[in-house]
Amino acid sequence: MEKDKIVEEITQVNYSTIEVPMYAVYQSHPDYPDKCIARLYNADKPTNIVIIKDTADKMQEYFDKLTPFIFLERGAGDVPELLGVWV
Repeated sequence: MEKDKIVEEITQVNYSTIEVPMYAVYQSHPDYPDKCIARLYNADKPTNIVIIKDTADKMQEYFDKLTPFIFLERGAGDVPELLGVWV
């Protein structure tokens, strides 16, 4: 995968090639310790697009305010860093 592209605003993302946009939210992911990140997926395929916030609460506030997405909590088989997915 390409080097991560960190975006400040969700409006900076070009969705023209994204068929099913989803954002997986991770707390303290190994690549971003002590941060909460949301990585854009195209269905089940990760992209290099990442949004970074200081906390999970700030990430939730951001998605609640700026998107029509709903949050699905992580499943039992998911990695521990995954908090859930905005779809």
